[in-house]
Amino acid sequence: MSVLTEQEKRLVLCEYALGISITNIARKAHHHIHYISDFLRTSGIDVKQERYARRKVRRRHITDEEAILIRYEYSKGMPVEKIARKLHCRYALVSNFLWQSGIDIAKERAKRIGDMQRGRPKLYITADNNRKISALVTVAQWAYIAGIFDGEGCLRQDNKWGNWRVTITQKGDALHEWLLSVLGVGTITEKYGHAGCKDFRISAQKEIYQFLLRVQPYCIVKREKVSQAIIHLEGKYKWGCQET
Repeated sequence: MSVLTEQEKRLVLCEYALGISITNIARKAHHHIHYISDFLRTSGIDVKQERYARRKVRRRHITDEEAILIRYEYSKGMPVEKIARKLHCRYALVSNFLWQSGIDIAKERAKRIGDMQRGRPKLYITADNNRKISALVTVAQWAYIAGIFDGEGCLRQDNKWGNWRVTITQKGDALHEWLLSVLGVGTITEKYGHAGCKDFRISAQKEIYQFLLRVQPYCIVKREKVSQAIIHLEGKYKWGCQET
Protein backbone atom coordinates (compact mmCIF):
# COMPACT_ATOMS: atom_id res chain seq x y z
CA MET A 1 0.00 0.00 0.00
CA SER A 2 1.28 3.43 -0.93
CA VAL A 3 -1.18 5.66 0.96
CA LEU A 4 -1.67 5.81 4.72
CA THR A 5 -5.16 6.16 6.09
CA GLU A 6 -5.99 8.89 8.61
CA GLN A 7 -6.08 6.36 11.43
CA GLU A 8 -2.67 4.97 10.41
CA LYS A 9 -1.23 8.50 10.24
CA ARG A 10 -2.37 9.26 13.79
CA LEU A 11 -0.97 5.92 14.96
CA VAL A 12 2.41 6.60 13.29
CA LEU A 13 2.69 10.04 14.89
CA CYS A 14 1.71 8.66 18.30
CA GLU A 15 4.19 5.75 18.21
CA TYR A 16 6.99 7.93 16.86
CA ALA A 17 6.39 10.38 19.71
CA LEU A 18 6.70 7.47 22.16
CA GLY A 19 10.17 6.72 20.81
CA ILE A 20 9.42 3.68 18.67
CA SER A 21 11.75 3.41 15.69
CA ILE A 22 10.54 3.90 12.12
CA THR A 23 11.46 0.30 11.27
CA ASN A 24 9.27 -1.13 14.03
CA ILE A 25 6.41 1.25 13.13
CA ALA A 26 6.57 0.13 9.48
CA ARG A 27 6.68 -3.53 10.50
CA LYS A 28 3.70 -3.10 12.79
CA ALA A 29 1.66 -1.17 10.22
CA HIS A 30 2.61 -3.54 7.35
CA HIS A 31 3.91 -0.66 5.26
CA HIS A 32 7.23 -0.02 3.59
CA ILE A 33 9.62 2.07 5.67
CA HIS A 34 9.85 4.70 2.90
CA TYR A 35 6.11 5.47 3.21
CA ILE A 36 6.46 6.03 6.96
CA SER A 37 9.57 8.24 6.63
CA ASP A 38 8.03 10.24 3.75
CA PHE A 39 4.88 10.86 5.80
CA LEU A 40 6.95 12.04 8.79
CA ARG A 41 8.92 14.42 6.58
CA THR A 42 5.73 15.87 5.08
CA SER A 43 4.46 16.31 8.66
CA GLY A 44 7.43 18.59 9.38
CA ILE A 45 9.57 16.08 11.30
CA ASP A 46 13.27 15.95 10.44
CA VAL A 47 13.78 12.19 10.72
CA LYS A 48 17.59 12.28 10.54
CA GLN A 49 17.88 15.05 13.11
CA GLU A 50 15.45 13.29 15.43
CA ARG A 51 17.38 10.01 15.11
CA TYR A 52 20.67 11.76 15.92
CA ALA A 53 19.11 13.51 18.93
CA ARG A 54 17.65 10.25 20.26
CA ARG A 55 21.01 8.52 19.99
CA LYS A 56 22.61 11.28 22.05
CA VAL A 57 20.02 11.00 24.80
CA ARG A 58 20.95 8.29 27.29
CA ARG A 59 18.66 7.17 30.03
CA ARG A 60 20.14 7.37 33.49
CA HIS A 61 17.54 5.56 35.60
CA ILE A 62 15.11 2.64 35.68
CA THR A 63 11.47 3.25 36.60
CA ASP A 64 9.66 1.12 39.19
CA GLU A 65 7.59 -0.61 36.51
CA GLU A 66 10.70 -1.42 34.51
CA ALA A 67 12.46 -2.74 37.65
CA ILE A 68 9.62 -5.21 38.23
CA LEU A 69 9.74 -6.27 34.57
CA ILE A 70 13.54 -6.72 34.63
CA ARG A 71 13.44 -8.93 37.74
CA TYR A 72 10.59 -10.98 36.29
CA GLU A 73 12.18 -11.52 32.85
CA TYR A 74 15.60 -12.28 34.34
CA SER A 75 14.11 -14.84 36.75
CA LYS A 76 12.50 -16.56 33.75
CA GLY A 77 15.94 -16.90 32.12
CA MET A 78 15.85 -14.08 29.59
CA PRO A 79 19.39 -12.76 28.83
CA VAL A 80 20.26 -9.20 29.85
CA GLU A 81 20.79 -8.23 26.20
CA LYS A 82 17.19 -9.15 25.30
CA ILE A 83 15.79 -7.37 28.35
CA ALA A 84 17.64 -4.19 27.38
CA ARG A 85 16.39 -4.48 23.81
CA LYS A 86 12.85 -5.03 25.01
CA LEU A 87 12.95 -1.91 27.22
CA HIS A 88 14.74 0.19 24.55
CA CYS A 89 17.59 1.02 26.90
CA ARG A 90 21.31 0.30 27.20
CA TYR A 91 22.73 -3.02 28.30
CA ALA A 92 24.85 -1.28 30.95
CA LEU A 93 21.76 0.28 32.53
CA VAL A 94 20.06 -3.09 33.03
CA SER A 95 23.23 -4.90 34.15
CA ASN A 96 24.04 -2.15 36.68
CA PHE A 97 20.53 -2.36 38.06
CA LEU A 98 20.88 -6.13 38.52
CA TRP A 99 24.26 -5.70 40.20
CA GLN A 100 22.77 -3.15 42.60
CA SER A 101 19.94 -5.60 43.30
CA GLY A 102 22.48 -8.16 44.55
CA ILE A 103 22.47 -10.43 41.49
CA ASP A 104 25.90 -11.68 40.37
CA ILE A 105 25.43 -11.60 36.59
CA ALA A 106 28.77 -13.26 35.78
CA LYS A 107 28.11 -16.20 38.12
CA GLU A 108 24.53 -16.54 36.91
CA ARG A 109 25.66 -16.54 33.27
CA ALA A 110 28.32 -19.19 33.93
CA LYS A 111 25.73 -21.34 35.71
CA ARG A 112 23.24 -21.02 32.85
CA ILE A 113 25.87 -21.85 30.23
CA GLY A 114 26.88 -24.88 32.29
CA ASP A 115 23.24 -26.01 32.48
CA MET A 116 22.89 -25.64 28.71
CA GLN A 117 26.04 -27.64 28.01
CA ARG A 118 25.26 -30.36 30.54
CA GLY A 119 23.38 -32.42 27.97
CA ARG A 120 26.08 -32.26 25.31
CA PRO A 121 28.76 -34.92 24.75
CA LYS A 122 31.77 -34.27 26.99
CA LEU A 123 35.35 -35.12 26.32
CA TYR A 124 36.23 -38.03 28.57
CA ILE A 125 39.83 -39.01 27.78
CA THR A 126 42.22 -38.60 24.85
CA ALA A 127 45.30 -40.55 23.89
CA ASP A 128 48.76 -38.99 23.72
CA ASN A 129 48.51 -39.11 20.01
CA ASN A 130 51.29 -38.71 17.52
CA ARG A 131 49.12 -39.46 14.46
CA LYS A 132 50.54 -43.00 14.34
CA ILE A 133 49.06 -46.23 15.69
CA SER A 134 51.30 -48.18 18.03
CA ALA A 135 53.49 -50.79 16.32
CA LEU A 136 53.33 -53.04 19.42
CA VAL A 137 49.81 -54.35 18.63
CA THR A 138 50.00 -58.09 18.03
CA VAL A 139 48.24 -60.03 15.26
CA ALA A 140 45.87 -61.60 17.79
CA GLN A 141 44.98 -58.18 19.17
CA TRP A 142 44.29 -56.85 15.67
CA ALA A 143 41.99 -59.78 15.00
CA TYR A 144 40.13 -59.11 18.27
CA ILE A 145 39.86 -55.37 17.52
CA ALA A 146 38.63 -56.13 13.99
CA GLY A 147 35.90 -58.37 15.42
CA ILE A 148 34.75 -55.63 17.78
CA PHE A 149 34.82 -53.06 14.97
CA ASP A 150 33.00 -55.40 12.55
CA GLY A 151 30.17 -56.02 15.02
CA GLU A 152 29.90 -52.90 17.16
CA GLY A 153 31.76 -50.26 15.15
CA CYS A 154 30.70 -47.65 12.62
CA LEU A 155 32.60 -46.35 9.59
CA ARG A 156 31.02 -43.31 7.99
CA GLN A 157 31.97 -40.48 5.68
CA ASP A 158 31.01 -36.83 6.20
CA ASN A 159 28.92 -35.31 3.43
CA LYS A 160 30.59 -31.90 3.51
CA TRP A 161 34.33 -32.60 3.44
CA GLY A 162 34.40 -36.31 2.70
CA ASN A 163 36.37 -37.19 5.84
CA TRP A 164 36.00 -40.63 7.40
CA ARG A 165 35.13 -41.38 11.02
CA VAL A 166 35.59 -44.60 13.00
CA THR A 167 33.38 -45.11 16.06
CA ILE A 168 32.96 -48.05 18.45
CA THR A 169 30.10 -47.73 20.95
CA GLN A 170 29.93 -49.77 24.15
CA LYS A 171 28.63 -49.48 27.71
CA GLY A 172 31.21 -49.06 30.42
CA ASP A 173 34.83 -47.95 30.30
CA ALA A 174 36.91 -51.14 30.22
CA LEU A 175 36.86 -51.81 26.47
CA HIS A 176 37.39 -48.19 25.48
CA GLU A 177 40.30 -47.72 27.84
CA TRP A 178 41.87 -50.95 26.58
CA LEU A 179 41.56 -49.78 22.95
CA LEU A 180 43.04 -46.42 23.89
CA SER A 181 46.00 -47.98 25.67
CA VAL A 182 46.71 -50.60 22.99
CA LEU A 183 46.29 -48.43 19.88
CA GLY A 184 47.73 -45.24 21.37
CA VAL A 185 45.29 -43.09 19.37
CA GLY A 186 41.65 -42.07 19.58
CA THR A 187 39.25 -40.28 21.93
CA ILE A 188 36.58 -41.50 24.34
CA THR A 189 33.43 -39.38 24.61
CA GLU A 190 30.07 -39.78 26.32
CA LYS A 191 27.29 -40.68 23.88
CA TYR A 192 24.55 -38.08 23.99
CA GLY A 193 21.10 -39.47 24.82
CA HIS A 194 22.39 -42.93 25.84
CA ALA A 195 23.03 -43.26 29.58
CA GLY A 196 26.20 -45.19 30.35
CA CYS A 197 27.28 -45.51 26.72
CA LYS A 198 30.56 -44.12 25.44
CA ASP A 199 32.13 -43.80 22.00
CA PHE A 200 35.69 -44.63 21.07
CA ARG A 201 36.41 -42.36 18.10
CA ILE A 202 39.23 -42.03 15.63
CA SER A 203 38.94 -38.82 13.63
CA ALA A 204 42.39 -38.10 12.16
CA GLN A 205 42.49 -39.38 8.58
CA LYS A 206 46.04 -40.73 8.91
CA GLU A 207 45.10 -42.78 11.97
CA ILE A 208 41.94 -44.07 10.28
CA TYR A 209 43.97 -45.14 7.23
CA GLN A 210 46.43 -47.07 9.40
CA PHE A 211 43.59 -48.61 11.44
CA LEU A 212 41.62 -49.76 8.38
CA LEU A 213 44.68 -51.32 6.72
CA ARG A 214 45.24 -53.54 9.74
CA VAL A 215 41.64 -54.60 10.39
CA GLN A 216 40.72 -55.18 6.73
CA PRO A 217 41.95 -58.83 6.54
CA TYR A 218 39.80 -59.80 9.55
CA CYS A 219 36.56 -57.92 8.68
CA ILE A 220 33.58 -59.77 7.22
CA VAL A 221 30.53 -57.49 7.38
CA LYS A 222 32.38 -54.21 6.77
CA ARG A 223 35.13 -55.50 4.47
CA GLU A 224 33.71 -53.88 1.32
CA LYS A 225 33.19 -50.50 2.99
CA VAL A 226 36.66 -50.65 4.58
CA SER A 227 38.18 -51.33 1.15
CA GLN A 228 36.29 -48.35 -0.32
CA ALA A 229 37.55 -46.08 2.47
CA ILE A 230 41.16 -47.22 1.97
CA ILE A 231 40.98 -46.59 -1.78
CA HIS A 232 39.42 -43.15 -1.21
CA LEU A 233 42.05 -42.12 1.35
CA GLU A 234 44.92 -43.32 -0.85
CA GLY A 235 43.55 -41.38 -3.80
CA LYS A 236 42.82 -38.23 -1.79
CA TYR A 237 46.09 -38.01 0.17
CA LYS A 238 48.39 -40.00 -2.19
CA TRP A 239 49.14 -42.50 0.56
CA GLY A 240 50.53 -45.96 -0.09
CA CYS A 241 51.93 -48.93 1.75
CA GLN A 242 55.11 -46.98 2.53
CA GLU A 243 53.05 -44.62 4.73
CA THR A 244 52.02 -47.34 7.19
